[in-house]
Amino acid sequence: MAKSFSPTKLAETITEAISNSRTEYDRTNEVSLTDAPEYFLTVNCFKSIMNNYDFLFPGMEWNVKSALSDIQEKKNNGKNKPGHLAKGTRENGRFDIALWKNGVDLWGFIELKKGIRSKKDYKSDIERIRAVMNQANSYDYKLYGYFAFYLNREDDENGKKKAEDKIEKYIEEMYEDVELSIKDECTTELYKGKSARYKGDLKHKAFQPFCFVFSQK
Repeated sequence: MAKSFSPTKLAETITEAISNSRTEYDRTNEVSLTDAPEYFLTVNCFKSIMNNYDFLFPGMEWNVKSALSDIQEKKNNGKNKPGHLAKGTRENGRFDIALWKNGVDLWGFIELKKGIRSKKDYKSDIERIRAVMNQANSYDYKLYGYFAFYLNREDDENGKKKAEDKIEKYIEEMYEDVELSIKDECTTELYKGKSARYKGDLKHKAFQPFCFVFSQK
C-alpha cells in the first residue's frame, strides 16, 4: 500500500503516468504524444496504479452497466434486480479504467483523453461522469470519478505568447465550464501535473497533464 493515500494522491499518480507516456513516446524527439493512440495512456495509467496501490484493483474497458448494477445489488443485498440506469450514463459503454477496492467493491473510475482543444472534446465525458455520480448518489454509495487528460499548445510565431500561458488560460476557463456542467450535483477538484517542453523540432510546444477528481457532496 502507498505510504499515504487520498483521492488527490491518485490524481498525482495518474498525471505522472501521462507525463511518463510523453517522455516514453518522445524518445526520438521527433513525435508528439498526440500521435499516440489514446489506449497508450490507458495502459500506462493501469500499470502505474497496479505498481503503487495494492488495495486498488484496476480493470480496463469495464462495462458501465455491469459495474453500477453490482453496486445496486450489494446495496439491496441482492433482493431486487437492478433497474434501468439514469440517462447519460451510457450504460452500454465502458469505463477506461474501473477501480475495485480490495478487488470487491467499486471504488472509482477513470476516463482518459488525448490532447484537448475545445469544449466538444470533453463535454460528453463530463456529462457522463455527472450522470454516473448521480446514479451512485441514488444508491447512497460513495464513488470517485477521474477525468484525466493533457494540453498541448504552441508558442506564437512572434514570441508574444508562450505555450505555457495559453495552457494556463485554457485550463482556467475549462475549470469554470466543468463546474457549471456538474450543476452542484457533485464536487470537483483539479490536480495540475508538471508542465514540460518537447525537445528537438517540437521545442516550441508545451505540455501539461491534468486530472479532475469528482466525488459526492
